Amino acid sequence: VVVGAGWTQTLPTALPTYAYGWRVNSGGTTSSLTGPSGASTGLRYLYLETSVISTMLGVPAPLTSPCINIDSLSSPALSFDYHMYGSMIGTLQISVNGDSLWSLSGQQQISSAAAWTSAQIDLSAYSGGKATIEISGTKETLIIASAMGKTTNALEKVIQNYYNAKHELQSSI
Repeated sequence: VVVGAGWTQTLPTALPTYAYGWRVNSGGTTSSLTGPSGASTGLRYLYLETSVISTMLGVPAPLTSPCINIDSLSSPALSFDYHMYGSMIGTLQISVNGDSLWSLSGQQQISSAAAWTSAQIDLSAYSGGKATIEISGTKETLIIASAMGKTTNALEKVIQNYYNAKHELQSSI
């Protein structure tokens, strides 16, 4: 399933995407007692909806970028904010070129109104080349990922960096 600007999500074939998959949202989520009350900054954020299907425990939901040329970046890094609120949060994992570089499991925020937490992953090991980024979540109840920067949502920021580096253009969903 293509999400936007070449990003794809790979889900089990028998599973309808409305029930389990990555979505762009504004405001709170439709699931009770999970997720943030709004985006880290701006209006929208990216999240993994899993509450509809109770049989998907531990099944990964990868969201994969197109190949991004980071050749010209002097200090390549992936910066993002995350919000993981809910009593049965699973695991959020970030991989680059198949290498798992960052992972976090379980509830991290104490409420939907709690502040988002920032993280940054150094990509200097991939300097002079190309990178494919995979954001993956597993179900316990709901995983939330958002705001790869301070001004746009996760997906938009990575897409923006991709187009800035490759085409020197601003891009958004």
